[in-house]
Parts: sequence; C-alpha cells; structure tokens
Amino acid sequence: MEIIGDKARIEKLSESEYEFHFDKYFSTGWDIFRKSPGQLILYTVIVLGISIGIGLIPILGGIAGVIIGPALSAGFYVGIRKLDTTGTLEIGDFFKSFDFLLQLFLFALVSGLLVLLGTLLLVLPGIWLSIAISFGYPLVVLAKLEFWDAIKNSAKIVTKKWFHFFGMLILLALINMVGVLFLGLGLLITIPFTYGVLYTCYKDIIGFGGAETQDVTDHLVDDQI
Repeated sequence: MEIIGDKARIEKLSESEYEFHFDKYFSTGWDIFRKSPGQLILYTVIVLGISIGIGLIPILGGIAGVIIGPALSAGFYVGIRKLDTTGTLEIGDFFKSFDFLLQLFLFALVSGLLVLLGTLLLVLPGIWLSIAISFGYPLVVLAKLEFWDAIKNSAKIVTKKWFHFFGMLILLALINMVGVLFLGLGLLITIPFTYGVLYTCYKDIIGFGGAETQDVTDHLVDDQI
C-alpha cells in the first residue's frame, strides 16, 4: 500500500508545476558532504575501486559492470537518505541499493537504449532524454518505483524545468572535471558532493510523501568538519 500511494503521489506531481532552487541544492549538497565526509569518501573509493577492478576483466567484467554499476551509483542516494533522516551513516547503508538490483539494471539498460536511439536518430532527442531521466535512480531506490515508471515520471517532472536541470548538470560536470585535475583525488570529494546536490534537488521537488515536512538541512547545518 505504501508503494502504491507513493506512486500515485508522484504521478500526480508529474502533472504539477514546481520551483527550482538552484543555490539551495548546491549549498545543501555541500552541507551533506560535511555531515559525514569520511563515510562518503570511503564509499566513493569502494565504488571507483570496484569499477576499475571489474573493468580490467575481459568480457565478463563489462557484463558485471553493466549489472552492478547502477546499484553502486544508486547507493549514494540510499546512504545520503539515511544520513538525512538519522544523522548517522555506515558503509553498509550504501549497499542496500542492491535490494533494487534488477529494477536499477532494467532502468539503466532501457533508458540507455532510448538515449542511444534518440541520439542516432536526431541527436537532440538523445540529449533531451539524458537529462530528463535525472531522477531515475532515486525514484527506484527511494520511491520504490519500477524501472518504466521511473523513466516515465522522471521525464515528465524534469521536462518542466529541463534547462534548469541541464544547467545544474553541466555545472556539476565541470566541478568533477576540476576534481580530475587534482590527480583524480578531487573526485573523492566532487562525486559524493554531486550526489548530495542531486538528492537535495530530488527531495525539494519530489519529496517522500507521508507526514514528512522537515527541510533537508535540519540534520546538516549544525555540524562542522
């Protein structure tokens, strides 16, 4: 019943307008990182290590990467959600995204094929869709939507402010490029920061339903490094 209720809420939200708070997402994304930098950096190291390691395995490594890569990425949202709601975070929390392994794999596979098709046909549809599916992973692991509902609702919601999302993702890409310049070590900060920004954006626009009304900063502004 809870999943059905959240699905209905999100589908209704996809028909509504909303505001986009660019500055809030970046400032709160940094607050999220400051809340638990050690755990976020450690998980980033684990994700990069696994990705590089399986990438060195011929054929089977590529297949494994396609299957578990989405779950590893979505793990950031699960971990950050735990941090936001409880103020605490353990490495094991990130890996709870593997409970949604099949749906995440199907989302990545189908949306990837659609983006490729759109790019091959007219280019612009592929670019549009690559931005429009920005909420796909959190819709699967946080709202527990099935892959097609995640694709459909993410596209409907993001399209309403597509250029805002495009600008946000371009800026995040530039920030991660700067992280690469510092011998790649900067990515240990910029990657979890990126997911913090995206999580904050998701919470502000989609939220979690129920009686929850607290702001994303409630657990984050008091602590300092």
